[in-house]
Amino acid sequence: MNKYDLNVEGMKCINCSNRIEKVLSEDKNIKSVKADYKNNKVVVESSLSKEEIKDMIDDCGFTVI
Repeated sequence: MNKYDLNVEGMKCINCSNRIEKVLSEDKNIKSVKADYKNNKVVVESSLSKEEIKDMIDDCGFTVI
């Protein structure tokens, strides 16, 4: 299990954070996810690679920087 602390661009409100959390938490390989729009951070604990998680966040309309 890996833990990633990602900087994410484009989160402007609680709905943005909730969208990322909802989409990522639906994946059975993700143990936990916490998105914080105020600090533009997403913390993920998962067996997926960082690149796979980045792609999932990108698909939500946000950018991992």
